[in-house]
Amino acid sequence: MAAKAPTTLVEDFRPFVESKLWALQRQYFATRGQQAWSAGEVPHYVTSNPVVAAAYAEVLVAFRRDRLRRDPTEEALWIVELGAGSGRFAHHLLQQLAALCEREGLDPAGFRYVLSDFCAANLEAWAQQPRFVPLFASGQLERARFDVMDTSALELEHGGGRISPGELGAPLVVIANYLLDSIPADLLCFRQGQVERGLVRLRQRQEGGDAPEAALLQTLELNYRSEPLAAAPFAEPSLDGLLAEYQRQLAELEEAWLLFPAPALRALERLAALSRQGLLLLSADKGHHRLEEVVLPQPPALVTHGSFSLSVNYHALCGWAAAGGGQALVPDPGRGGLHTVALLRLPEAEDHRATAAAWRRHLAAFGPGDYLKLSQLACANADQLSAEQLLAFLRLGQGDSHLFRRLLPRLQRLAADLQPQERLDLLESVAQVERMQFPLDGREAEAIEEGLRALRESEARPQPLAPELLALQRELDWLAALVQARVERLFRRQGGEANLPLIPEPPPLPTGSEAASPWAELVGELAAEPLARLALALVLAAQLRPAALDPLMLNNPALERRFSECGGLLRETGFEPTGDTLAL
Repeated sequence: MAAKAPTTLVEDFRPFVESKLWALQRQYFATRGQQAWSAGEVPHYVTSNPVVAAAYAEVLVAFRRDRLRRDPTEEALWIVELGAGSGRFAHHLLQQLAALCEREGLDPAGFRYVLSDFCAANLEAWAQQPRFVPLFASGQLERARFDVMDTSALELEHGGGRISPGELGAPLVVIANYLLDSIPADLLCFRQGQVERGLVRLRQRQEGGDAPEAALLQTLELNYRSEPLAAAPFAEPSLDGLLAEYQRQLAELEEAWLLFPAPALRALERLAALSRQGLLLLSADKGHHRLEEVVLPQPPALVTHGSFSLSVNYHALCGWAAAGGGQALVPDPGRGGLHTVALLRLPEAEDHRATAAAWRRHLAAFGPGDYLKLSQLACANADQLSAEQLLAFLRLGQGDSHLFRRLLPRLQRLAADLQPQERLDLLESVAQVERMQFPLDGREAEAIEEGLRALRESEARPQPLAPELLALQRELDWLAALVQARVERLFRRQGGEANLPLIPEPPPLPTGSEAASPWAELVGELAAEPLARLALALVLAAQLRPAALDPLMLNNPALERRFSECGGLLRETGFEPTGDTLAL
């Protein structure tokens, strides 16, 4: 039997909530910044994909309608995402929210979004993120430093301004995905009606030499004991009331351990205080909301993954909401895996019926964990899936680039045999992926672009396409080449270069079997009006091949802003061509 690795003392026994563990956690995120997610160290895909974002958008729109039903003049809803990290979820949610508002006839200006984190490097990364530039410019998106341990107001870093306690006239919406499992919590021990505070000692395993401090979390050994806790230890009636209720309910147990989220509850109290109308919390995390599931027979074990995490005590959060006259929306008993919870801590919470219905329909009935299981099933069995099944999974993914990349090899092999409607479905899915993709580094961006390019190349091989699709493909290819040539001419003209690229001629009119299609008839009608034909191609590209318009978003190097000749509007869904674009 191998000898146990020697250990050295890192920190002697002290209250769990004050342990050096939490300083190491903060140091990890502050040091790694965006690499915590781009390198795959911290899991986030399960709560940061277009499907979960679409479900949250449904709840937010329902909540907005509930509020407008009560007061048609109520101001816009501010949405604060805590620990927004990579920013990927915010991108997906804002895309889905914009599309849903358009379908529902709801003004998107009724929502303002704040990316927040304690880590300055993440705030700076968001400011430089190309996907966020038009959202910051429009005022729909803001960023602010928020530390769950002490921040009481939101200092908006892009447009300036401050959200102070009592300032908002509409409820504040708080999103906390994969956050509550990673912030400090108290550890309590209940023994025959008495409550004690959990203490922890940290020792480091010596595994082949000293571990660098960044890797210290992975080499820690934790030892626990407890000590008596003073009466009313929190000096806050809401927290001491919750503690007293736990002490009453667990009085008969010989020994029971409980993570008590006092820091999280204090943070929610401070956030709720920003509004005169209370707070709506949407949270997805690993945890439980039933008493018998949050009570532990022994102290908790850390789950390490770059950082570390613990199970969330949603039971305490639900009790906090109820104590404030609110309502908790929780999964049905027996639903394992990721927990998705909505807390309405606001006046007349139960009157928000549309919100509750949307949460049940879009998050309780089919939650983030359900989608994760299905996407994993699709990826594991991709080689056995038919084209019809692959396209069904892509539609379910709503532009999920993670899923798309893993199904791509199978799609490429089947591309030549797709039926006309299947090819149209694939084109629509590819356009969704292009709108939704949010690469966290250059390698990921290259992988996605390479996958899309490979798929287009497979489409270009001889295959039994419907005539109108062949003609449509040539039209979009022409437009892509035209856009590239015009942008290159702009750049070279600025630099005084000769040998400007030629402007490509439009493709010939469809003939033979291709001419007997509605698309060919339309192109034929526009043959005498080249500008009208080009306008039609621009409109189609914005929907079917948005990447063809990406060169129009490049900056003029002399002025460090976009070429005014390109026109267009930078929408949440990408570049929207205008008359100036057509004139170019």
